[in-house]
Amino acid sequence: MAKFREYESAGGHEFELDTFQQEAVDAIAAGESVLVAAPTGAGKTVVAEYAVELALERGERVIYTAPIKALSNQKFRDFRSRFGDKIGIMTGDVTINGAAPALIMTTEIFRNALFAESGRFDDTKFLIFDEVHYINDLERGTVWEESIIFAPRATQFICLSATMPNVEELADWISEVRGNKVHVVRETRRPVPLRYHISCAGRLVSLNKLDGAIRAAERQPKQKDRDSRQNRNRRSDTATDHVIDVMAEDDRLPCIYFCFSRAACEAKARNAVGRDFLDDGERLRVETLYNDLCERYGIADEHMAAEFRRLVTRGIAYHHAGMLPTLKEVTERLFSSGCIKLLFTTETFAVGVNMPARTVAFDSLRKFDGVSFGYMASREYHQMAGRAGRRGMDKLGYVYAVVDPVEDDAKGVRRVLTGQVESIQSRFELAYSTILNLYARVGEAVYEACANSFATFQRRHHHRPGVSPVHEKKVAKKKLAVLQDLEYVGRGGLTRKGRIAGQINGYELIVAETYAAGLLDALDEHELSVLMVAFVYEARRRSRPRRLPRKRMGHIAEPAFACAKTIRSAEKTRKLEDLTKLPEFGLSLATWHWSGGCEFDDLAGLTDLGPGDVVRNFRLAIQLMRQTIKAVEGDERLAEKLRRAIRLLNRDVVDAERQLRTE
Repeated sequence: MAKFREYESAGGHEFELDTFQQEAVDAIAAGESVLVAAPTGAGKTVVAEYAVELALERGERVIYTAPIKALSNQKFRDFRSRFGDKIGIMTGDVTINGAAPALIMTTEIFRNALFAESGRFDDTKFLIFDEVHYINDLERGTVWEESIIFAPRATQFICLSATMPNVEELADWISEVRGNKVHVVRETRRPVPLRYHISCAGRLVSLNKLDGAIRAAERQPKQKDRDSRQNRNRRSDTATDHVIDVMAEDDRLPCIYFCFSRAACEAKARNAVGRDFLDDGERLRVETLYNDLCERYGIADEHMAAEFRRLVTRGIAYHHAGMLPTLKEVTERLFSSGCIKLLFTTETFAVGVNMPARTVAFDSLRKFDGVSFGYMASREYHQMAGRAGRRGMDKLGYVYAVVDPVEDDAKGVRRVLTGQVESIQSRFELAYSTILNLYARVGEAVYEACANSFATFQRRHHHRPGVSPVHEKKVAKKKLAVLQDLEYVGRGGLTRKGRIAGQINGYELIVAETYAAGLLDALDEHELSVLMVAFVYEARRRSRPRRLPRKRMGHIAEPAFACAKTIRSAEKTRKLEDLTKLPEFGLSLATWHWSGGCEFDDLAGLTDLGPGDVVRNFRLAIQLMRQTIKAVEGDERLAEKLRRAIRLLNRDVVDAERQLRTE
């Protein structure tokens, strides 16, 4: 096949495949599984699109999995515009056309469905794992490994990855656990070359002169801690202004400007509002499009949407997880239309969503990783930088890294910018629900499940550092012992509690324990919502929780804490380090009022969370309640209460399906 038809939102066009794309589609056509590793923006998505089109032409089934809902949603829209009702989607929030021959799914939902509905995907011809390097992700990695290990044997894999040095090792592991060879396709060339720049102390410097610029700053007198924070912010603002000036003067917009703080994204966007990047025609177009999208998504009267208008009519916007999901979607639509010239965003914008720009800028090369503050991985930097340079539009892409002459050191900067891209490592650790599902199938042989993990393969074949197979096995044993101690597993297999927990992911033990204790049955629909949100909610640093009064919440919280402590006691007895999370009722006041029918803007005074975080937690609770309904099959009284609770929470901006159906 010399040509493959690619479709974009603006319409379809034919183009000659690059060599690596041709190699990959030839391998797929020959019935081989493939692992494609290529730089961001190189065009590896075309390989997945080929597999989808091929499957639909042949009347076969195909599943496209992605690590985040935003990417799944984008792919659903893209494919639905081409193939209509042949495309369906399943995420934790949404199921649309779930019986379609081509399903878009988050990888987590695919893994869950594998265990919950045995044999459901046995007739799937192609299984696409987009962003498969997420196997290295601390929180999500296990989901990817389990999906690869337990997927139907006859399914042909198409794995897409960012550049990584140990791609052959990953392919060898997949080949071993799947029982058939994986064809590796590597591409190192970018179709749009990048030019890299460093901004330090208000001027552009080369990497080999960075040491001198930093040494000069070190000779400046040290400030007190308070002054240092103020000076750091001042230096950051000055550096941002300098980079924007350079980009605007050299005609290098639009730019994706990465900041590792939500507050910084918003502050820098507002600081830039004195600039105006649009001419009169562009301003009219963006204002018309913005107003239309806000009306379509039902957010025209939201406070944040009104404030946002002032930014977008100057060609400026920000984007982060704390925003309303609908407003994020509007921002993405505006950016893809070319109306936004300067977008301040957190790193989530770099994951999968196909929104390239002429230039990428980094506010800092250091970030907080959830544990400590330090330099980002070289792999992360290059993936994010790869958003620069639009194929077919730009001859060159540009990348600017802001270096703080006081806080940064040349060695750390050099490692990020020019160091070897890090290998991906296994993060495998079986969840309780996975252990329960495996135990139901294979009994005591569950101990051997960890033998198929990528971690075990890495240790056995390449002696890589990391979690040892012996440690893994001691942990699949400690967790099983906890399940036996708490009577999830008996002599005859899974107990009623065990079967319930096996159908719930992430919060399986606390839901099963509160069910067995009668707490779920004792609560009404509003109280169930408060409880389920408490299970999923994790307070951010420096948050100020707003809880329901004790007299209203005591009969919910006290039994829930007792159940959680029972689980944690068993885990401590078996010497497990990561204990089950305690319920957190810091969002209970907002949940109670939302369940009671208040307007979304009213929640601003009931929690210090951003609107996007509020929506995310409500959606997680809805997802958990849907899983619980399925898990307690036969208990119709509780199931109906949960359905009522879902209806009360899942409205207006919280309703993800409504957002996705909006065209």
